[in-house]
Amino acid sequence: MSQRLGRAARLIAVGVILAGAVLVVVNPAQAADIVLDGAFADWLGQPVAPDPAGDAASTRTDLQALYFTHDAGGSTAYFMAERWQGSPLPLLLVLYVDTGNDGSYAGPNDRLVTVIYLPFPRGRATVDLYSGEGAYLKNIATSAAWGEAGSDGRRVEWEVSFADLGIAPFQAIRVQLVSLHGGALSDSVAEVQWSPANALGYPLLAGLTAAGAAWLAYRRRRLT
Repeated sequence: MSQRLGRAARLIAVGVILAGAVLVVVNPAQAADIVLDGAFADWLGQPVAPDPAGDAASTRTDLQALYFTHDAGGSTAYFMAERWQGSPLPLLLVLYVDTGNDGSYAGPNDRLVTVIYLPFPRGRATVDLYSGEGAYLKNIATSAAWGEAGSDGRRVEWEVSFADLGIAPFQAIRVQLVSLHGGALSDSVAEVQWSPANALGYPLLAGLTAAGAAWLAYRRRRLT
């Protein structure tokens, strides 16, 4: 299934212009200790790219946000996807990574990360890595307990090493998350340009981190 998902992701990258204005953000200088365990309190305060409700082909593929950060040593990137409405049904995601920061996601040095999230019954995730041209590179995880479990699962997290992405620590890249429905594009989060803190300055870092925390607090108020 992951091989077919990779081929579908490649076709979408070639045939569809990824939507949304560029959201320029930075990484925290000292990332929180993200633990991939299907619990999500450790994402509080991390950078977030939100997405509005009601713009997807189906409710279960309607994305709400992409969170992202890296470890303090700058060797591993962490991501967390959230959808607006929980479902026991699978969620198929593709994270496009433009390693050249040139607006193209289809080069040999670019990356596609596919995520198959199975909420029910145990919140499992399978993650595979492809080149921007669609060549299969490696399996990152199979049936890992990285998602919310149950009939209303909404969130899943994963990791990709900088070495597997083919980038150096703090290298400026672009990323965009999309969901698939029936093998076609369903929803996309705004494109993110991910730059190191020392490139854009600490005042912007503080503002964006605070904005991420405010968005998460707002979302939690709406859910309670």
